[in-house]
Amino acid sequence: MKYGFARLLTSVLIFAGLAMTLLGLAIAAAGLMSYSAVLMIPSALGISVGGVLLALVGFGFRALFDIAEAKLAARDLP
Repeated sequence: MKYGFARLLTSVLIFAGLAMTLLGLAIAAAGLMSYSAVLMIPSALGISVGGVLLALVGFGFRALFDIAEAKLAARDLP
């Protein structure tokens, strides 16, 4: 459990990305009901895509830390 703090940070990245995605979708839904939909929807979808990318980065770092932890555990085996 050497990478406990790193796992916490990756969890924060993942949840921040998911929250950002939901926020972007909510803004896009609100933009559908307004007159400025031409301006709101592309920026809201950009926020959603950014949130998905942030969550993917979090999952990628989580996988790297899992691999590193597995290598350390394998080294300790007899």
